Amino acid sequence: MPALSQDIHTERLHIIDQNPTLEWMVKYWYTELNKAFIEEKLGIKMYSLKASETAKNTCEYTEEN
Repeated sequence: MPALSQDIHTERLHIIDQNPTLEWMVKYWYTELNKAFIEEKLGIKMYSLKASETAKNTCEYTEEN
């Protein structure tokens, strides 16, 4: 079953063809937030994003250059 994702700019829901694991979501959020920072010319650049499902289950995405 496809997962749902909310577009941060339009507040619309999108069906995505991905398994919404924490790892996938952290990479997706990282990519989308960086795009939004660039589009809004905020001068912000993220280098990593970390999220937790539980106190012991954490995922961190770091941009690879």
